[in-house]
Amino acid sequence: RKDREFDISITGRGNAVLDGGTPLDICEADFNIFDENGNFVKVVHPHGLPSMWENIGLRFINVERLKVQNIRFINTRYWAMAFWYCSHGVVRDISIKADNNVPNQDGVNIRLGSHNFLIENIDGYTGDDTIALTGLDCQRFGKSDMNEDIHHVIVRNVRSYQTGECDIVRILPRGGTQIY
Repeated sequence: RKDREFDISITGRGNAVLDGGTPLDICEADFNIFDENGNFVKVVHPHGLPSMWENIGLRFINVERLKVQNIRFINTRYWAMAFWYCSHGVVRDISIKADNNVPNQDGVNIRLGSHNFLIENIDGYTGDDTIALTGLDCQRFGKSDMNEDIHHVIVRNVRSYQTGECDIVRILPRGGTQIY
């Protein structure tokens, strides 16, 4: 794609912390409208609030060759980090502390079209899935001309527990998206 970004690296030095601060008392259900069959229809912004998607700690869309390492996430308001249509990524040496005080406090989300990732040395606790490989199409960013499959993802050395009722590693193909 012509709008693809390349070679992005975020490396924490010393005791690098991304702190979500005090929760805003909002959740996903406040923003998403679904039809009677459970299909996503649109996003609304009640009371002028920004979407929950604005609360993702680090969000990458359409990036090739990226690295995120040596960062501690605390008080996450939503997902710590998420990747859509990203490739050749490294996520390592990440600590997450999410107390399950807001819904959906995932750690690392590998989403549609992402491939060739190494995720290693992740520790702490999350209010939802620690590592999630999910083929969910929420239509937030429009359709891409890229392949939506998630593949060639290595996950190793994860030391985590949930403060909610979710998974350490979740693999969820949906809507024809394959994960391999």
